[in-house]
Amino acid sequence: MSDQNNQNNQSKQTPKMNMDFGLAKVRALVVDDSSSDRLLITTILNRLGINQILEADNGISGSLHIQNSIATKNFFDLVITDWSMPGKSGLDLLTEIRSAKELSNTPVILVTSVKAGAKPGWSDKIGAQALITKPLNFGELVDKIQLALAGFKAK
Repeated sequence: MSDQNNQNNQSKQTPKMNMDFGLAKVRALVVDDSSSDRLLITTILNRLGINQILEADNGISGSLHIQNSIATKNFFDLVITDWSMPGKSGLDLLTEIRSAKELSNTPVILVTSVKAGAKPGWSDKIGAQALITKPLNFGELVDKIQLALAGFKAK
């Protein structure tokens, strides 16, 4: 009997993390050289109902995905990228996205381990929707993704 009570108490304490915000048609690109951060970000996107996710483990691969999306006219609706990566930075990717007229309005969220980079107003100055400091916080990332996609309309 006590085992059943423990199971009932545990299920009441653990909130369901599978959320659906009508974002099944969102196409996202996640670029980060940290596999654990990519996993966390894609898990959160999945829980928000976003399942069309491409991953890149560096800025150069991310850039190739962006170029391919332009060539095929299969654009990303959201890009989440690490700021500091070898080869090509997230800031370089942001510049590339903003300079392509087809992608110029694509929401971009930058994540950084540099605490100085996350000063208020910085994301506006660099053209990103949000700038989040690592270690990533589940609630903050969910909030920033929802804000970035607030105006999303399925294509």
